[in-house]
Amino acid sequence: MKFYASDLLPQPEIAARLPADYYGAAASDLLAAMPDGLAVLSLDGVVRAANRPFERLMNRSIAEMRGRPLILLGSTNEIVAAIDGAVSRMRQLDVAGTLESGRTVFASVRILRDDKGEAFGALLILNDPSRARAPADRRKDPFRFSGDGHDAGPVFIESAESATLLRQGAAALSRNARVLLTGESGTGKTELARRLRDLVSGGSTTMPFVHVNCGSIPESLFESEMFGYEPGAFTGAAARGKTGYVEAAENGVLFLDEIGEIPLPMQAKLLTFLEDGTFMRVGSPVRRRARIKIISATNRHLPEMIEAGTFRRDLYYRLAVVSLECPPLRGRRELVRAIGEAFLKRINREREPSLSLAPALWEALLDHDWPGNIRELSNVLEHVAAVADNRATAVHLPPHFRSARAPDALPAAAPDGDEPPLREALRQYEDFLISRAIDRHGSKRRAAKALGVDIGTLVRKTTRR
Repeated sequence: MKFYASDLLPQPEIAARLPADYYGAAASDLLAAMPDGLAVLSLDGVVRAANRPFERLMNRSIAEMRGRPLILLGSTNEIVAAIDGAVSRMRQLDVAGTLESGRTVFASVRILRDDKGEAFGALLILNDPSRARAPADRRKDPFRFSGDGHDAGPVFIESAESATLLRQGAAALSRNARVLLTGESGTGKTELARRLRDLVSGGSTTMPFVHVNCGSIPESLFESEMFGYEPGAFTGAAARGKTGYVEAAENGVLFLDEIGEIPLPMQAKLLTFLEDGTFMRVGSPVRRRARIKIISATNRHLPEMIEAGTFRRDLYYRLAVVSLECPPLRGRRELVRAIGEAFLKRINREREPSLSLAPALWEALLDHDWPGNIRELSNVLEHVAAVADNRATAVHLPPHFRSARAPDALPAAAPDGDEPPLREALRQYEDFLISRAIDRHGSKRRAAKALGVDIGTLVRKTTRR
């Protein structure tokens, strides 16, 4: 079943002339039918409508929230700030965190668009992991929410290799086996974990995906962050207590990223939980059972760490029931092109004028070794988009990228029968000479002097359309 926001909510040019309570009247039936906390926000972050579960999770009345910017309802709260930022940038968001009310939630932001694809609002969904529903109940949900294709979610390119990883990982998770993702930094382990969650969720976007960066948790807070704590468990504890990451992932996926960064003492505490699937909140004598699927990831070589005594062998065996390696980007020209085009398409959604890449720049991207993998490719294209006008050439590449290339290498020759037009070939060679001169002499002014042209000419050629 599909529904379109434009069928239920006013179009942007109409919305500007409507009273604030129109949203509540038009969408009240839809919001009331949903078990999760829902709110409709305008693009400036103002709450236009909300339902009772949202009111309960925020611990504020609907009347108090309606017509007020969401950020003012939680100005010091990280998750509210993240939601406000996503709405203002018109981007979808999935994040777990604790509200000012003390409730731990899984929050999703989806952008509402009209029939022409223009954004005019956002739907905020707050899922309460403590209100667990049985799988059968989930299948009866009358609505499903999914990204509309316009939002800037993670780039994930389908290929034969990724299809194999997805098939193996989803099969393991569906049988409650734990999956370990390995590979160099920037190879897309987080995106793969999210896609695996989508495959095992049965189409439900309310199935929690709790992403935990294990390397960022201080050792002294590991237990309370991972397993939660009771009210008054220690000095400075929240009066309501706190739900930990494990509990927040109930009936969903717990993604333990950077698992190789956990100190040995904390590895023992995590192992105890993995042994029987039970845990205790800090300050509580009651053992709780977690019904979650676990994916972990690392760019470290865990077998070497085991031999060095910095990672527990028994923990490795508990986590790596099925181990999947995300391959690096280097040497995979077709994948570089596909991912680059996906990033470029995303950049052009938010850029005016649109950006195109010269053939010589594409060749430079395809020939690069990409030690930083997908993350480096994203960084390079973001740099190019920031410094170029509507046409980017090799001269717009970051300095570290250009210096990594052979300084005396000429642009690659075209295959027989596929020669570029003479004007384009001369332009590519001119771009190459300018780029090399800037690399060698350290500034555009000195490069212009070495090439025998005035600085204005060189600047114009490096920024030409």
